[in-house]
Order: sequence, then structure tokens, then C-alpha cells
Amino acid sequence: MSNSLHYLTISEAADGIRSGRFSPLELTQVCLDRIASLNSGLHAFITVTAEQAMVKAREAEIEIRAGRLRGPLHGIPIAHKDIVCTRGVLTTGHSNLLRDWVPQEDATVYARLEAAGAISLGKLSLWEFAIGAPSSAAAFPPARNPWNIDYSPG
Repeated sequence: MSNSLHYLTISEAADGIRSGRFSPLELTQVCLDRIASLNSGLHAFITVTAEQAMVKAREAEIEIRAGRLRGPLHGIPIAHKDIVCTRGVLTTGHSNLLRDWVPQEDATVYARLEAAGAISLGKLSLWEFAIGAPSSAAAFPPARNPWNIDYSPG
């Protein structure tokens, strides 16, 4: 089953965690392995927060086993576009202007998802500041569509 965990919907993943078929730790590791195997060609992630994600997955597993399920996102690995501020994590907006910027606070959306128990895997590529189109002067390579790498995922 672990080979197909990365294809689950959020609802299916939440059901699997609640039922004990797999743990947040196992699900997170499968997702991180998938990122490691494909990201060099897809450029989907600008920043991967693997160590932080595994710590949060362990915490989620302990809480869930102790009967302290926060809700349907508890233990679910997700990722954020690299324009969402995340305290202590590089946030570039896919721009050379912010290439080395690390925010001091979290965006509300990030804080709420974290409070719900979602596990951040890292920061996803986007067009610069979420507008426009990729250019040769972009800070990072453009993300590729995983189903056809000749195309943008958008």
C-alpha cells in the first residue's frame, strides 16, 4: 500500500490515519520520498522542509494514538505556495528580490492549517509573486506539469 499512498485524496488519507491503516509518519515519509525522486525534473518545490515535516508527523502520530485527533487534517502532509509566509522558512515568492528572505511570522492560512494538524512538506514553485509568467530571468526553474513536462502545471 505504501507505494500508492501519495495518490490518496485528503479524505482517503484522513480515513487511513483515523482507522490506523497507516500513520502520519508513514504517509509523510512516502510523500517526502516522492518529492526526492521527482523534484529535480519537475521543480515543484523551491524548499522542502523534510526534517520539520517528520518532527510534526511524529507529534501527530503520538497525539492521534492518544485519542487527541484535532480534525480531518491532523497528520495530513500538504505544501504551500512559496508566497505564503512561514516563520523561519525561506519564502521567496519565486523572485530574486526575496531569494534569501525568511519571514519572522506565519501567514494566517499557514497558522490555521498548522493548528489543524496539517504537516507542511515545504514551499511550492509559482510564477513570480503569483502573477505573470515564467521568464529566463526567474530566480528558480519553472515548475513542470507532472503529466507532461513540456507544459506548466497551470
